[in-house]
Amino acid sequence: MTNIVTFGSCLSRYIARSYKRLFAGNITNSVYHNRSDYFVNSFIKKNNNVVNQSLMNVLQSKNTIDINDDASLILLNQTIEGLGQHKIENSHELMDNLQSLKIDILIIDNFMDISARLSSGLGFNFFARPNDYKNYEENFSLGGFITTSESIENFNTIIKYFKSIQPTMKIVFVHFPYNTYGEDSNRKDRSLSFYKEFNNDSIIMIPPLSIPKIYRTEVASHFQEPQYTAYAGMINILIK
Repeated sequence: MTNIVTFGSCLSRYIARSYKRLFAGNITNSVYHNRSDYFVNSFIKKNNNVVNQSLMNVLQSKNTIDINDDASLILLNQTIEGLGQHKIENSHELMDNLQSLKIDILIIDNFMDISARLSSGLGFNFFARPNDYKNYEENFSLGGFITTSESIENFNTIIKYFKSIQPTMKIVFVHFPYNTYGEDSNRKDRSLSFYKEFNNDSIIMIPPLSIPKIYRTEVASHFQEPQYTAYAGMINILIK
């Protein structure tokens, strides 16, 4: 059975889900809510304060009923303990699985680098949605988007890191589509700038596809299942 790790967002995760259904795969880990600079600095270079319980205790969620709400999961996905375990039952930490299992495919998408702005405060740089918290502005401020050059440098570092542990792993980089975001020209510019400048001969790349209206949903970042199936079929051919 093919062991798959995903890195990025629902795009890589749902592609892997379709691949699992079609070609008998197993999703061992899914890294969510880690912008490339956060992952590199926190888990590879280890020069950044990793999200931990002390930070989580400071942030007061507006949702006081469900402790497993999206805001909590976003933070948990950036901790050492929660890294790569987003909604996967009986999963082990990503770093443990990289050392103990043979990982066949790594599917990466760059949604976070195109979309996310990191928060800073109390010695932390991390991803959070300010509107999820009652006291965000008391301790934290929102930064800007990552530059194309920094994003490229980080993804090359990430790819090299995974390859150093799993040298036979096939890596597929899926450039996140932008046409579902309508007239957001800034997003389109960030997406195309990255696509045109990013080059890495050691991996397989899928360009930012134009998603047909029939395969779109009310959420710009989510697509209908046939679109993920199409991606999975492409990957199955490209990794041969």
